[in-house]
Amino acid sequence: CSSDLSLRTKRGSRTIKQFSRQFKRYEKTGNQKISADPLETGKSQDELFIHRIIGISIQGKRVMEVGAGMGRWSAHLFQAKPSLLIIVEPTDAVNEIERRLPSSQDVTTIFIQKPIEQVSEVEVDVVVSIGVLHHISDQKAALQVIRRSLAPRGICVLWVYKRPDSYVVFGLIRAIRLLSRPCPDSLLALAAKVISILLVGYGSISAAILGRFPFHRYCADNFRKLDQDDRELTIYDQLRPRVATYFSENALYRLLDRSGFKDIDIQPFGEVALVARCIV
Repeated sequence: CSSDLSLRTKRGSRTIKQFSRQFKRYEKTGNQKISADPLETGKSQDELFIHRIIGISIQGKRVMEVGAGMGRWSAHLFQAKPSLLIIVEPTDAVNEIERRLPSSQDVTTIFIQKPIEQVSEVEVDVVVSIGVLHHISDQKAALQVIRRSLAPRGICVLWVYKRPDSYVVFGLIRAIRLLSRPCPDSLLALAAKVISILLVGYGSISAAILGRFPFHRYCADNFRKLDQDDRELTIYDQLRPRVATYFSENALYRLLDRSGFKDIDIQPFGEVALVARCIV
């Protein structure tokens, strides 16, 4: 109904504004050098991203990235040498990405500063969206636009938050998010710093005693190996956005199916995420 649509629109607008402030606060975190040569930044990083998350080669294909953020993944996609790279990002961060991407005769780049729900008249072979769908208020509308943007047999790859298996952990996350809503950005940034330090300690203890604690593998093998700025951004990204959905595999499958996707494959990506690959 119209009231539900109005509520989703308001939530989406608030989320975009929140991410604009977040990108300005953590601008240096996403400000890595972007090179046209994949060997210059280390082929192993590209292979980890392209092959593990996307699962296919995108060289020579038309690719659209939905929700580029500060360009962390845009760099990897650009280095994989698609024929066309469309970067969709509703915040001002898209201007920074455009400034940092080098020119290349092999890759045509198009930048669209709009929410994905407002994008039209685009046709691509692959859509990639990393850490974005769970922050969109009208997820079905966004997925329908993505589906219409894909050429026949086109592929959509989504990385989203995974709902924790433990009801206690999930309840704790929801409680912390609820408490964080009225907090000013400066206080949340401080909270992110403190929580990140605590999680590093938690990861070290988990690695030492090999205990089966919630998220022990993620904290021990991934989180504590990030630099401090990336850790703080990871936590802040959980606390600040107005919309944050934690998907079970069944819930994500139902959403993709209702949005018109076929051949849906969903796999856990570590302890904290799901990766969905769908074909039109």
